[in-house]
Amino acid sequence: MQCHDAAGETLSYSAADHVQALNDHMDRPFIDTIFVNNKEIPEEIKAKYAEEQAQPVQFDTDALKAMGLEVIPGEIITYDQHVIRHDTLKVASLLVDLLQQKKIGMGVARMSFASETKKKKS
Repeated sequence: MQCHDAAGETLSYSAADHVQALNDHMDRPFIDTIFVNNKEIPEEIKAKYAEEQAQPVQFDTDALKAMGLEVIPGEIITYDQHVIRHDTLKVASLLVDLLQQKKIGMGVARMSFASETKKKKS
């Protein structure tokens, strides 16, 4: 899971709050891993976002781990004209690494998708 905050949306939600909100909308907890940015955001960019009443999503690694999540830190943001964006190549690289680790750990390349889960319930 990745999360970011736009002006007015879930203002002051932490990463754990976002995960809990998603889990509350499901029958059960369904997120087991979260990527968190560990790249420092320059003060001038923080100030620009503060003017728009937006802020970076705060994360507490201990709170996320207490929810049973694997927390994967990485430099997963980039800047485009003073706008924070997810760096899709870095996120994709972390995701591929994660999937390869899971595949090795399971010994089988089997992945379940939400659409398959819904079919099983029907």
